[in-house]
Amino acid sequence: MLGNEGNLPMAAHAVDVNNINFDSEVIEQSMNVPVVVDFWAPWCGPCKALTQVLEKLAAEYGGRFKLAKINSDENMELATEFGVRSIPDVRAFRDARMVAQFSGALPESKVREFIDRLLPSPAELERARGLKLRADGDAAGASAALASAIGLDPTLHLARIDLAELLIDLGQLEAAERQLGEVKPNIDYDARVEALRS
Repeated sequence: MLGNEGNLPMAAHAVDVNNINFDSEVIEQSMNVPVVVDFWAPWCGPCKALTQVLEKLAAEYGGRFKLAKINSDENMELATEFGVRSIPDVRAFRDARMVAQFSGALPESKVREFIDRLLPSPAELERARGLKLRADGDAAGASAALASAIGLDPTLHLARIDLAELLIDLGQLEAAERQLGEVKPNIDYDARVEALRS
């Protein structure tokens, strides 16, 4: 009974994934929270050790990332798609893209470092808060949160673009142009910047 109770917190933050639910549990979920994908197999000793570490951290981090476990023997199509050659193999997804990976069983301290690099920074969290406030119709709150995100990380250009877009909606064109002027060229958002400048 006690063992089950120990596993309960992990269940909310870890899920078994297969070919059918991969898109919904990994790609779609990675738009909200980083998803760590653990390719493993029942016969693999190092996999069991690593999975225990990942499950422990998933529970400890309390939803700041999601753990998706893929039995590579039962889901060879996914293992092949991601070029998994040996297990354990861990992939991380953010914003529907694979952003990091490692192979082999790492010690807990190294796994923790890997996960910490995936988590949103304070500036990214503030930007997300600003976007939510804007969606909720709170332009003043959104403007303050986006400005706070830029203050925390002046290189977070997406927050500048979001703020410029909000300022344009509010008719504050000169302020919007100042924000856009600070944005460094980047292929991922150059088109959005040009559209706003128009």
